[in-house]
Order: sequence, then structure tokens, then C-alpha cells
Amino acid sequence: MGNITPDDMRALAPALGMTGESLSNPVPADANGTSAVFETAGAGRIDGAPADWSFSPYGTIKTAMLKLEARDIVPIREGSAVLPHVIRVNVTGKKAVETGDPIGRGAALRPVKAVTSSSCSSGDTGAATCMAYKGSVFADYDTAPDTRVTVEIAVVGRNSWTIFEPAANEYRERLVVAMTGPQHQWQQADGTVAAGIGVPLPA
Repeated sequence: MGNITPDDMRALAPALGMTGESLSNPVPADANGTSAVFETAGAGRIDGAPADWSFSPYGTIKTAMLKLEARDIVPIREGSAVLPHVIRVNVTGKKAVETGDPIGRGAALRPVKAVTSSSCSSGDTGAATCMAYKGSVFADYDTAPDTRVTVEIAVVGRNSWTIFEPAANEYRERLVVAMTGPQHQWQQADGTVAAGIGVPLPA
């Protein structure tokens, strides 16, 4: 029934490239740091990643991270444009996803700090609540001082079922951080959650 997708984890490769690359990105986890993504990522079921990128899941008592390691990240060019690297991990489970309160009772991109209510964006029509928060990404790489790197993680947690007719509900989460120059530290990221989209689960 439940489907949590850390979809479109984007690393916007700079025009000059990055070397000695290591990015530790949060994946959806409950308050104890337990994540269903670990089993999927550990089995190598990651779509869209270059063959020379490696991924290793690790976590703490309250967080779950997917570490990306690569000797180099080479830009994807299309004419004069630089396109993002996009990787996808899809997890399907038998348990329902908590879509009404993913931060408090479900899976979110932890750590989650400084949570505040926020207005919903035009893309989150139908959400019961929208929130903003501060999250974290660990970046460890060398590049030119003026190189700008953006990491974006987008998650959709969705339940779908059929009782007489198809129905569904979901939540959407997004975490973004922009960095300039070489990095060797934790970075604060801006997160948003749109929860309670769709119809309630049947009793």
C-alpha cells in the first residue's frame, strides 16, 4: 500500500566539475532513524546514477543518510546549458505511509529543526498543512572557488488503494541547499513539507 519515493535527488554539477566528491544526503526516516530506503539502496536499486558513483547507507540514532562517493562529478551539458544529475530510489511497502504528519509520526528527511507553519505553494494544492524547517546535508569536495553546487531532494510518500474505486493520499517533502566553492562540512538546508493531500485512509 505505502510508497515512499526520495525522487529526483539532484546534484547540479558545476561547469568546472568537482573532485574528491562525497555528499551525505538525508533519506526518509522515522524519529528513531529507521529508514526503508536503506534496504533498497543497499541492494543497489538506484536509478540514474553513473556507473562510477557508489552509495552507502548509514545513520545515527535519529538520522538516516545515503552517502554518495565519486572521484569526479562531470557536468552534463546540453548546448550551453548544464543539466542536473538526477538519481531515483523507489521503495514500496505493505504498511501505510503516514501522510498527515510525516515529521511527527512518520518518515521525514531528518534531522528536522526549527519547524514553522508556512503557506502552501501552487504545486501543493489540496494539502491540509504546509511546513518549513531547517535540515542538513554533509558535503566534502574540492572545486573552483566560484563554483556553485545545488543539492535538491524531493520526496513523495503515497498510499493508494481501491474500494469500489481507486483512491490515494500523499505528502510531499523537499530539501534544498546551495553551496559555493569547495566544501568540507555540514550545510544547513531549507526544507518544506506539504501534508494531508488526498483522501483519508479507510478505517
